Amino acid sequence: MFKSKSLLMILIVLIISGCSSQEEPDTMLPFSLDQVPVQILISEVLTEVEGNNQADFIELHNAGTEIADIKGYSLWYQLNDSGEEILLYHWSETTLIPPLGCYLLIQAGQQFPVEADAFINHALVPNRGGLSLRIGDDIEDQLTWGEGPEQMTEKRPADEMALGISLQRNHIKKSEWLEDTDNNQKDFSQKNFNASTYNWDTLSHSGYRSDPLHKMWRWYREVMVEHSGPGN
Repeated sequence: MFKSKSLLMILIVLIISGCSSQEEPDTMLPFSLDQVPVQILISEVLTEVEGNNQADFIELHNAGTEIADIKGYSLWYQLNDSGEEILLYHWSETTLIPPLGCYLLIQAGQQFPVEADAFINHALVPNRGGLSLRIGDDIEDQLTWGEGPEQMTEKRPADEMALGISLQRNHIKKSEWLEDTDNNQKDFSQKNFNASTYNWDTLSHSGYRSDPLHKMWRWYREVMVEHSGPGN
């Protein structure tokens, strides 16, 4: 398993190097594989599009420079302060997210031009709601929009979503890193969404969903991890 992870990290570095932008070096923060510990953030949420109020997705982002295993994490949803908390998803098995990579949850029965990592079975509401990502009883990240629950709000709620509008976490200026000031209003901005024209390669914020790296990562997860026996 250690050798497999080492090989994967080498391949990630090579592909990132080959696909890096042509910006001047001083316009980007330095990148180092041992620079930032694992931190899982809620990075984008969509609740509905024209003609389909079930077209929901939630993206999680590994803001660290190490491979993340989200086994034991859970994602909760609450409509407002008087509503009950609803478990959207619990990760009970080893589930890896690459450095600066993403994990996509899509409403069951819906189709998007990109493969889901997992499915949820409860519709989200655009004008209010809250999400809480937890490790056991500890909170990893939270997002509330509109008139959502105060207990899932980080300082101030993000703006409510409208038809075809998603909430996307902002980038720190001139960097690959995402804002995390523990203020939903400051950290998130509205983004127009059209499935036919949407740049799905930006969904991961760092290109990890684009070919060939995403295919390689899926192969690693499915073959090298999920089908490996104990001690491998």
